Amino acid sequence: MKTMHALITPLKNWIIALYEKHIGIDTPKEPKGRVFFEYAKDMCGYEPSNWLTLKRIDKIIHITPMDTLIDFGSGKGKMVYLAARYPLKKVIGVEISQHLHDIAKKNIAHNQKRFKCKNIQLVNADVLDFVIPDDFTIAYFFNPFLNEIFIRVISNIEASLKKNPRTIWVVYKNPLMKAYLDNCSWLTFVGMHHNIAFYRSTPD
Repeated sequence: MKTMHALITPLKNWIIALYEKHIGIDTPKEPKGRVFFEYAKDMCGYEPSNWLTLKRIDKIIHITPMDTLIDFGSGKGKMVYLAARYPLKKVIGVEISQHLHDIAKKNIAHNQKRFKCKNIQLVNADVLDFVIPDDFTIAYFFNPFLNEIFIRVISNIEASLKKNPRTIWVVYKNPLMKAYLDNCSWLTFVGMHHNIAFYRSTPD
């Protein structure tokens, strides 16, 4: 079984690399992409979302044209790319690394014709400085940061919810801070699907 996996993984990666080259995007992971910042000890290296991640998310939350998705720690823009292929109201990617952000801009610019969502915003900023819009509905995290950064971002999301009560989804892949979210009274844990934790804001 291990031998089969060892053969399949390189083949799968090769096929993905060929496809990404064909469509003109660059998404391979860069573990050192966020190490030169103030909160580096709580930042995780960039890794792209799986090509099936958005389909798996849609299966649980049923994305609509009224939704706005924010990818916190958007890296090279893989999730922004995937989300923009759906007819969402808006897709936002927030990334602190100028290097990763610049690659994301090129990836998105090269693929405008593939997108059903035409309102795409890439923000090069510290997530702690980013002003969360009060109409967004989906927060996506692929474990970009931990501890204080994560806690403060979740607090900012809660503040946005209080300003404009609505249904918010927190979608968290590789959820190392799951225990913290489980203790947030304003969130209801919906379940796990392909190592993605799903939380929905709890009605007052």
